[in-house]
Amino acid sequence: MSVEEANDTSSASSSVPAYHGFDSKAQEHVKQLARTLSQQSGIDVNDGKDEDRAADGNMADRYSIFSNMSKSGVNPVFDSEDGHYDERLDPTSDQFVSAAWIKNMSYLALADPDYYKPYSLDCCWKDLSASGASADVAYQSTIMNLPRKVVSSVWRSIVPAKEANTFQILKPMDGIINPGELLVVLGRPGSGCTTLLKSISANTHGFKVGKESHIAYKGLSPADINKHFRGEVVYNAEADIHLPHLTVYQTLLTVARLRTPQNRIKGVSREAWANHVTEVAMATYGLSHTRNTKVGSELVRGVSGGERKRVSIAEVTICGSKFQCWDNATRGLDSATALEFVRALKTQADITNTAATVAIYQCSQDAYDLFDKVCVLSEGYQIYFGPAKEAKKYFQDMGYYCPDRQTTADFLTAVTSPAERIINEEFTNKRIAVPQTAAEMSEYWRNSPNYKRLLQQIDTKMTENDEDERQRIKDAHVARQSKRARPSSPYTVSYMMQVKYLLIRNIWRIKNSSSIALFQVIGNSVMAFILGSMFYKIMLKDTTDTFYFRGASMFFAILFNAFSSLLEIFSLYEARPITEKHRTYSLYHPSADAFASVLSEVPTKLITSVCFNIIFYFLVNFRRNGGRFFFYFLINIIATFTMSHLFRCVGSLTKTLTEAMVPAAVLLLALAMFTGFAIPETKMLGWSKWIWYINPLSYLFQSLMVNEFHGRRFVCTTFVPSGPAYQNISGTERVCGAVGAEPGADYVLGDAFLKVSYNYVNEHKWRGFGIGLGYVVFFLAVYLFLCEVNQGAKQKGEILVYPLNVVRRLKKERQLHSKTAAGDIEKAGGEDSAISDRKMLQESSESSSTDEEGGLNKSKAIFHWRNLCYDIKIKKEDRRILNNVDGWVKPGTLTALMGASGAGKTTLLDCLADRTTMGVITGEIFVNGRLRDESFPRTIGYCQQQDLHLKTSTVRESLRFSAYLRQPAKVSIEEKNKYVEEVIKILEMEHYADAVVGVAGEGLNVEQRKRLTIGVELVAKPALLVFLDEPTSGLDSQTAWSICQLMRKLANHGQAILCTIHQPSAMLMQEFDRLLFMRRGGETVYFGDLGEGCTTMINYFESHGSGKCPPSANPAEWMLEVVGAAPGSHANQDYHEVWRNSEEYKAVQEELDSMERELPNTTGQLIDDDERHKAYAASLMYQIKMVSVRLFEQYYRSPDYLWPKFFLTIFNNLFIGFTFFKADRSMQGMQNQMLSIFMYTVIFNTLLQQYLPAFVQQRDLYEARERPSRVFSWKAFITSQILVEVPWNILAGTLAFLIYYYPVGFYANASAAGQLHERGALFWLFSIAFYVYIGSMGILCISFMDLAASAANLASLLFTMSLSFCGVLATSQAMPRFWIFMYRVSPLTYFIDALLALGIANVNVECSDYEYSKFAPAGGQTCGEYMAPYIQMAGTGYLADPMATDECRFCQFSKTNDFLATVSSNYDRRWRNYGIFICYIAFDYIAAVFLYWLSREPKKTKLGKKKQQ
Repeated sequence: MSVEEANDTSSASSSVPAYHGFDSKAQEHVKQLARTLSQQSGIDVNDGKDEDRAADGNMADRYSIFSNMSKSGVNPVFDSEDGHYDERLDPTSDQFVSAAWIKNMSYLALADPDYYKPYSLDCCWKDLSASGASADVAYQSTIMNLPRKVVSSVWRSIVPAKEANTFQILKPMDGIINPGELLVVLGRPGSGCTTLLKSISANTHGFKVGKESHIAYKGLSPADINKHFRGEVVYNAEADIHLPHLTVYQTLLTVARLRTPQNRIKGVSREAWANHVTEVAMATYGLSHTRNTKVGSELVRGVSGGERKRVSIAEVTICGSKFQCWDNATRGLDSATALEFVRALKTQADITNTAATVAIYQCSQDAYDLFDKVCVLSEGYQIYFGPAKEAKKYFQDMGYYCPDRQTTADFLTAVTSPAERIINEEFTNKRIAVPQTAAEMSEYWRNSPNYKRLLQQIDTKMTENDEDERQRIKDAHVARQSKRARPSSPYTVSYMMQVKYLLIRNIWRIKNSSSIALFQVIGNSVMAFILGSMFYKIMLKDTTDTFYFRGASMFFAILFNAFSSLLEIFSLYEARPITEKHRTYSLYHPSADAFASVLSEVPTKLITSVCFNIIFYFLVNFRRNGGRFFFYFLINIIATFTMSHLFRCVGSLTKTLTEAMVPAAVLLLALAMFTGFAIPETKMLGWSKWIWYINPLSYLFQSLMVNEFHGRRFVCTTFVPSGPAYQNISGTERVCGAVGAEPGADYVLGDAFLKVSYNYVNEHKWRGFGIGLGYVVFFLAVYLFLCEVNQGAKQKGEILVYPLNVVRRLKKERQLHSKTAAGDIEKAGGEDSAISDRKMLQESSESSSTDEEGGLNKSKAIFHWRNLCYDIKIKKEDRRILNNVDGWVKPGTLTALMGASGAGKTTLLDCLADRTTMGVITGEIFVNGRLRDESFPRTIGYCQQQDLHLKTSTVRESLRFSAYLRQPAKVSIEEKNKYVEEVIKILEMEHYADAVVGVAGEGLNVEQRKRLTIGVELVAKPALLVFLDEPTSGLDSQTAWSICQLMRKLANHGQAILCTIHQPSAMLMQEFDRLLFMRRGGETVYFGDLGEGCTTMINYFESHGSGKCPPSANPAEWMLEVVGAAPGSHANQDYHEVWRNSEEYKAVQEELDSMERELPNTTGQLIDDDERHKAYAASLMYQIKMVSVRLFEQYYRSPDYLWPKFFLTIFNNLFIGFTFFKADRSMQGMQNQMLSIFMYTVIFNTLLQQYLPAFVQQRDLYEARERPSRVFSWKAFITSQILVEVPWNILAGTLAFLIYYYPVGFYANASAAGQLHERGALFWLFSIAFYVYIGSMGILCISFMDLAASAANLASLLFTMSLSFCGVLATSQAMPRFWIFMYRVSPLTYFIDALLALGIANVNVECSDYEYSKFAPAGGQTCGEYMAPYIQMAGTGYLADPMATDECRFCQFSKTNDFLATVSSNYDRRWRNYGIFICYIAFDYIAAVFLYWLSREPKKTKLGKKKQQ
């Protein structure tokens, strides 16, 4: 059944009496479904009052839907053979009618009220006011002012805010909505609509509701609603947030399962009901065809934007709330779908007795007529609240005039805009004062009889005793809940059911995006092969030589298992906004979602663990014994889960990924260093031992080491002394050269080695397991608790942000009065400053009239095109997108480009602006009769639909940057600056010219961003014309009007403008001079003048066979209907053919002929000859200078990037420096210093991951806007990225050197060796080189990749490989021959070789007591005599007491250089290593530039060439 038929049939309900209230269960479902369903069917049930509709001839047919339906209702879930099948109630049938379904549910509810428990909810508010922080509190953060900002925000959270620092968003207002009513809230952006909706739906995060405000829902307070009935009052935000990898069906089914009531239709299972409700919702909102399509997001392909909005609507519908608040719910929907949505709400309100409030932009007359009440807001004041039918007359009585063809909604919002409203001349003539400011209108409202009537209604409602009603709501709520749910809980299903349904949802998520899990499993298996093979050779024999490597490989195993879960933090943030939204819908506990996500990750973790550990264990040749292997596996699984839960806790404590990376990196370092391998417990300094005690990994590592070493004898490979002179010694006269050896034994006991080296004992083997398991449970509990209490970063409203120096200057000039500064937190526009709208408008109109001739660049040439076609290959077939389009744009005219979606409007703009990167263009495009040349892109301005700007710049800086780089180089800076000021004045941006662009919410609002987008193109002085793509999309009617006024003003200044526009109002249409109207397939339907009130265009269609245009119709909508482009309309003929055969078409062809003939002879060049063949206006060096300066400013103003960078650098190096504080020159001391250098490099990953998002943000802006506009070249972009990052890295490297070099004891070593200055200086050079190297690796990995996360994974993999093969964990002698090449190409090999030598070379070794080898000398000799031949042969080693005769104590190294030789480090290679390391950095940068050019810079290919015949 088509939508139209459904509409016909569904109108039946208008003759059926409205039913108020059916049981809560049914109501709920019905509501849900109704909403969903009714949207599509569009029933118009206006309390049975629409007799005129009932008079329609089809009424009898419509009524028959219900006449043969049992008044008791039938079970619509046809899963049993009860003989009651009705296809109109079956959502999978083509004959489904949502109105019939809703009505049937209503019958069911009324038939058994004791079971379904119907109830309703109203809302009334009195003296409601709200306030937020004012502008001088919110200034732009920079590196220098961030500490002050943090301190003052902490102070403000302790001390209550002063009046001066807050701004009133909503001035006291009143209102009431009864069950079954719809309220529309109208007002310009920033008038407080969103804040009002949030306040009455008990969502007040980001602002405070006044103490004297009183809000009640049938006597329940907002606190009661939040605590017990949260799902009954729902706020649906403007943004559509969904899990992108779930399909539409999976998304909605999850919601349906979580809201399936206990008192559903008898005999229907929970699952069958949820499935049915989902089907009904999809059928109602026209989503059935997208059932198995992913919902998608900006980055994941899925359903279209309009369909995604419908999924959001269906979701709320399924929730079935009694009172809903919809914030701009029709954004992204065309007017027909928007109307269907309002109809659905109306049907639902009438039949199921719900109430709804809708804030709506660009509300059509048909939609407006469906609302019962309207609330008009202006600058936070309420200026009307009452019946929608009386509003227009109220404002006409106030003194305003409503022009013909202006919709009531537009008229009501126009009254609040000085630019748009028209005062009735009669009032002026009679000298009757008409209220003009928001405060005056509010005063007028408060003195009106309408207001007194409203107060009476509110007082009556508030004095009613609603005890019975409240009891009914409670009973209904309890009846809906599942068996184990707490009666006081706001949720419908019990905790474990929530976990179950969310677990199913998460498994779907993992299945639908399985690449992440697969990457984890395969990646970890590959790493196991690589790391295992690295230790393979040395570990083949069970000898004492393997002691160090056995520990190192065990340490690697536990670290790898533990930190594979660090990436889990990334996925936590994706789902958080969805969890936050669903919590407000009362679908599930955030902790239930957290628990389900932990459970759903278990299989992936287990598979990863099995793959990694089996490969690694057997390659490394740990003990071949079943019990030992399974114990090892068990401990590693425990390590994985412990760390996973710990990192999840960190993630849930923070609000953004950048915040989380800092504590995660600190934890990673602390846990790794205090595991017990890098620095054994015996060597830990007293202050730091507590970290070892609380570190779960230290207990697990101990268990693993004991498991590996206990009860084993390791054959000794080296004895002290040994050699030709000692062939005949025996017994205790020699000892094994390993720690833990007994004199005379030819083996070392594993237990003895552990006891002496690490102080580990076998009794503690299972202790580690118990403690690890305890930590798993503890961190899981903490994680669930944190998820429940810590709400994510919710949106606050919009405020203008200024740099601190501007705030101070404005305060001095007294422009920034605290009370009027920020405006609404929803918006702080220029209009919200202390200067009134009218005054500003008068000033701007005065200035523009006096300055009409000066300022703006006038277009000098005519742009025209003929027979333009565009063909593109789609799946091997050629498709024509544009078909023989003709037209022109002349200086000083405003030309509109219109058509239905898919008509090729944006494609035409791209072709004309030379911005297509694929496909073939044919036809002719001329400038003054000549074909375009390579300077053409510089002669135009192109304003994209998306407003892309650098968020840290101010408005003036953005404009100047564009002017400096896009106006010819010969124009002086003073002239460019002067021109920028002209543009600021023309665009009326003076009051926020110094405001920071910011991000949505903190920075410019939508309109201000759009003006900036236009400004950035205007300051480039486009000599030819300006293209604008959808400049009014997503704006409210007032803002759209002001943008159109602006375009008109530019055209009046002589600029040529071509602009695509989507469904303009009748008022907007009148601003345009000409229209190019296209239909699907890129075919022209009309090109010509519009005429006064669009009469020329209307006459053309009426004279060529269309119906008459009604006087009240919007010409744009009428025209779409005529050509069959509006939903449900059909053209009566082929209007493209009509156009081709018309006289008007012939006239266009003649005009084009004459242009091609005459224009080449008459006019001069647009650009001077010396500029004509330059691709960019500025030289490359100037581009690099300007882009670098801008980027440096961006870094300075991005404390969220630089502060964490420096904090981590300082903290990590303090931590390492003081953990290994003044490491001695014993063997363990030297090993500690070696491992401290190893740890010094571990900061690599964290710093790199922080850098990537900053680069991606810059690159996105460059590639989307600045590159196509020819602002600067890719060479300038990539060079500036390199140049600006280096100084900050040098600073970080210097800090690292100062904090690390001295505490660790390298200074003392250099001093003892008499090489203080050279070694210190070279160590500093290496330190800064390492930090620069991190930056170079970052830019190399991201240069050719799209996503920061992929680049982070690649960099992490490369770094892990580099670190593994640098010779610290396995020396080059120990590695298999195959891996020696990896040892040689690893940059860290040379880095660590040099740092070790610089740190500890050229001084004497002093063994610790336990490191001496102890044995007895041969009879009658002193130790010195006995050991002389051995020391001479070995070339190193010394005796503690050469004169001793009973026990010799021998240290195996005498100089640190001998120790360095065992780890392939040599002091003489220090400068060579520095040179090699610098070469690695240079290679990274050169490769980054080359890869960026190769992968991301458009090449001139044959395909891209335009044919211009």
